[in-house]
Parts: sequence; C-alpha cells; structure tokens
Amino acid sequence: PSGMKAVADRIHAKGLKAGIYLPVGLEKGAYNDGKNPIWNADGCTTGDIVYDDLRTTNGWDSAYKIDFSDPCAQKYIDSQAQMFADWGYDFLKLDGVGPGSFKNGDNYNNVADVAAWQKAIRTAGRPIHLELSWSLDYGHVEDWKKYSNGWRIDTDVECYCNTLVTWENSVDDRWDDAPAWTAHAGPGGWNDLDSLNVGNGEMDGLTKAERQSYATLWAIAKSPLFTGDDLTGLDSYGLSLLTNREVIAINQSSAPPAEPVTASDPQQVWAAKNPDGTYTVALFNLSD
Repeated sequence: PSGMKAVADRIHAKGLKAGIYLPVGLEKGAYNDGKNPIWNADGCTTGDIVYDDLRTTNGWDSAYKIDFSDPCAQKYIDSQAQMFADWGYDFLKLDGVGPGSFKNGDNYNNVADVAAWQKAIRTAGRPIHLELSWSLDYGHVEDWKKYSNGWRIDTDVECYCNTLVTWENSVDDRWDDAPAWTAHAGPGGWNDLDSLNVGNGEMDGLTKAERQSYATLWAIAKSPLFTGDDLTGLDSYGLSLLTNREVIAINQSSAPPAEPVTASDPQQVWAAKNPDGTYTVALFNLSD
C-alpha cells in the first residue's frame, strides 16, 4: 500500500538486498495500440519501440520484441532502470532471455536487450546486479559476460511436482552441465546453477546425502547462493547446510570455481586451486 520504495526500505532495514523481476521485451499488456507514452522520454510511445509486425520474444512469447534501431527503445529501458533505482532495488532478474529459454532465432536473440540494460543501469545512479535467466545459449557466453553479472546455465531446478525439486528430474543435470561454463566465471560475472533448495526436508524431495551434494556443488561452482525454500519451515539439517560458514566462505573466496579432475563417472573428484597454493576438493558419489 505504501509503494515499492517502502518495500525496498523495509528490506534494507533488515540488512538485506532487495530484488525485482522482469521478463525481457515489452509486455503485451503495456502496448495499448502503441499509444502509451514512455516515461522520461518526451515524444516516445510504445509504438516507437517495437517492430511494426509486433513480433514476439522471450521464453513464453509474452512480450513484443524491442527494436533498438529507434532511440526511443534505449530510453524505455533507461526509464525502467531509473524507476528501479529510485525505488532502491539492488538486483534485477531479467527472465526469458534468448538465445536460450528454449528459444532460438532472430526473434529470440535478446543480446541487444541485455546490452541496453547494462547501459541503463550504468547511468541510473545505483548499483544493480543484473542476472539473466534461463538455459542461456553457451554460444553467446561472451555476450553474457560482457553485459551482465550472472547467467543461468540450465532450466529451473524446481520440478513443478509434489515436492520442490527431485534429484533426477532437476538437480543432477548440473554436474554434467556446469563444467563447460567453469572457465567463464569470475569477479563481475558468475554461472548461476539456480536456487539452492535444501532447507525444508521432505518438501525438498531429497535425501540428506542429496541435499549435502547439492549444497556442495553450488558452493564450489561459485554459483550465486539463493534459496527457494520456505524460510519459515527450515529443518535443523537444512539450516545447517544454509548457514555453514566454512562452505559459504569457499563459495565467496577469490579462488576460481572448481571443476572435475576425474573422468565423468559416478564417483567424481572436483577441485579448485586456491590463491595460497592449497586446493579445495569435493568428492561426489552420484551413483544410486
């Protein structure tokens, strides 16, 4: 009722960062026959910033593709970044980004959108972490690195079933998919393995061993650590995983992400060399 800035202020008062979400493109409902004016962009309307044929984009085709050949398009992205900065948000998840999000082709190439967002954030007057989602195309990894702070390498880790995740349906793919991306992660840009859902016991749909393996891979891969758990329903084991200071320190250290040093078999050894010459090593048994 008090507006979005009040929400961010309350989050900040708790010592936390405030995040917000947006699908890529111009949402269809905002188009209004092309007559809606663009805030902070005199003379620009929604009709100026999309293609005349109203081609769609993003992973759900829920938005019209923005035509960045018209200067009004950048002004539109600038206006949104300014609004988020004025509200006090620290993090933006831009979703349905392609190539990726199970879509390919010119209509779903959103590299220009991501570049526009990076440019807009630079001038908005507030640092905003830009995270991209989902299953981003590895062929454009240099673009994701250049224009964003993080990128989802896989689809959602949630299984959309009667538990939050399952091992076979959504978690174990990351052991196969993360290694190709490892060399591209570093300060300023990280490979995002998606949310870390290990805190709710039976609702997670995982055994304790699976939960420990899940938390370990996310930590050594330097994935951003987000949880999708119900924070009011954490069990003691889940709480111990989510608050393990030594494991979090490995995730946050200046060492590079770990990568497998053994053949891709069920018993895997992953390692990363630390700045002091020591190694961080993780042992995984991925068999039944």
